[in-house]
Amino acid sequence: MHNLLSNAFKFTPPGGGIILHLKVQNSQWASISVKDTGKGIPAEELDRVFDRFYQVDSSQTRVHEGSGLGMALAKELVTLHHGNISVESLEGKGTTFTVALPLGKNWVKAEEIKDTDAGETAVPYHFEQIILSNKDETAEATNLSIENEAPLVLIVEDHPDMRQYIHQTLANHYQTKEAENGIEGIQIAKEILPDLIISDVMMPEMDGYQLCKQLKSHELTSHIPVILLTAKADRTSKLSGLELGADDYLSKPFDEEELLLLVRNRIAERQKLREYFSKQITLEPTSVKVNSLDERFLRRVMQAVEEHIADPDFGVEAFSETVGMSRMQLYRKLKALTDQSPNEFIRQIRLKRAADLLAQGAGNIADIAYQVGFSDPSYFTKAFQKQYGQTPSEYTKNTNIPTNGWQ
Repeated sequence: MHNLLSNAFKFTPPGGGIILHLKVQNSQWASISVKDTGKGIPAEELDRVFDRFYQVDSSQTRVHEGSGLGMALAKELVTLHHGNISVESLEGKGTTFTVALPLGKNWVKAEEIKDTDAGETAVPYHFEQIILSNKDETAEATNLSIENEAPLVLIVEDHPDMRQYIHQTLANHYQTKEAENGIEGIQIAKEILPDLIISDVMMPEMDGYQLCKQLKSHELTSHIPVILLTAKADRTSKLSGLELGADDYLSKPFDEEELLLLVRNRIAERQKLREYFSKQITLEPTSVKVNSLDERFLRRVMQAVEEHIADPDFGVEAFSETVGMSRMQLYRKLKALTDQSPNEFIRQIRLKRAADLLAQGAGNIADIAYQVGFSDPSYFTKAFQKQYGQTPSEYTKNTNIPTNGWQ
């Protein structure tokens, strides 16, 4: 009854009408009908109404929230009671759902009946209270620091039950944040730069395809893997998502283990990419090839450090201002691409430039330390030894550069 009535309210505009009618037929059947004057269902789609994940409003940016499970659940419940459910509809005129249930217990087997124990009282509950309680628990569980070591996953899904299900699936392994639609998802993604995004395709205001396109075309978020969820498993829909940059495409209904495996694999792939970019920077700061937004970003931040390399006061604050990002955005973007914090990134570029200068015989150790932004030559020596496994003096000797008495 909840699903039948909520559907009627959902698709009936203000000023319309909804009629709930109950009658007994031949003393054997109870007939319950819910009739509305809403938008109706196209004739060619009537036979799909009770399919799992079917939605009357199947537009990518549907206004009406729902997972497409309500009518499928209603049919399963009616079937368990040996009844039947049917639908009649005229597009633009309205829809009538009719449920027929047999009366009494003679039509069920003994093992199908669960009698309440003597003295046991059924505990009433309120559906909306349960949903609100779940939301509160989710909010509390996801109010975690983005500095936490566990990878951060953003869930973009307009249906609260599905969001809760995905959150519960991931909660033991990852941090999670949630967004109710694509527009909110874009805003949160740019603020927190998650390690991965799971997004429904069909959402109000902005669908998953548009969300994916915007994320992949923006420098801040281009590196974030996106997994699209959809009830549309046809080849055309899947190709549309992949062409827009989606990293994976998971069809509903999906298995928890399948989702966890996809998330784990995509995060592992990002770790391999971080190692690749980190090696490129270590080998030669200006040699990274430019063929993606991520590589262009790395070229830009390396150039920013190199332009200020002699300034000992060029720290994280100045770095983030120079590249036009907040400290947090810069931290998460660099961490995602290189597995280094901004401070570590700056230090690595300074030390690489110092190694080049030492190899060229461009000055004594103290001079070179100042040239690359170290105000304390002794700290420079310690940092250099940690990075290269030898002191600057040893490095100079091993590169066969005449020292001319340098210290």
